[in-house]
Order: sequence, then structure tokens, then C-alpha cells
Amino acid sequence: MASLPHLTCAQLRELDRVAVEELGLPSIVLMENAGRGAAEAILAEFSGPQRALDAAIFCGAGNNGGDGYVVARHLHNAGSSVLVVEASERRSPDAAVFRAVTVAMGLEHVSVSDVAALVA
Repeated sequence: MASLPHLTCAQLRELDRVAVEELGLPSIVLMENAGRGAAEAILAEFSGPQRALDAAIFCGAGNNGGDGYVVARHLHNAGSSVLVVEASERRSPDAAVFRAVTVAMGLEHVSVSDVAALVA
């Protein structure tokens, strides 16, 4: 497999802007593709026929949090045990769509402020 170029955060933001504003690709499609790709990479690296995957996915307030909800959904659909840890009650409109999906699926959600209780 060919090596992909390394891009800065600013370059990635510009690619997203071009895709959305100039090419007309809905930003929610970018979020779905990023989350699905991340989930596939996680599954390829950490799961296997004899190894179940338990995952905690941390979701922040912005679009990267939305990617996290997509990752959580895909890992769950692949048979993983998933906990969604939310770092904020705020989220972008696209992230809110994917959060609603994970809630409807019955995935467990906890606030990052409650994480200390999880490890006790």
C-alpha cells in the first residue's frame, strides 16, 4: 500500500472546506467517511477471531466528536462492546445527528465528568 502524505491540521481543514464549499459535498458525508475509516483501522489493528474488542470512544464538542460517534456506531455494529464518553454537552449540528443515532441504538453514553466513577 502506498504511503499517504502527511497533512497539517490547517491543510486538512482547507481540504474539508474545498470539499464542502467548492465541490458541494455535505459535511456529514465527510464525517461518516472519516469515522468509518477510523473504525476499520481500529478493527484491523486490535480485533480478531479470538479477541473481542472493548472500546471507549471519547467525543468532544466539535466535528471530531461527530467522527467519534460514527466510530462508536461502526465498532458496535462489528460486535464490539462500546462506551461513548462525552467531553461536552455542546456539539456541532452534524455531530448531533450521529449522537442521536448512537442513542437510538442504545449505546451507553457517559459524561467525562463521570469517568472517575467508572474506574472506582
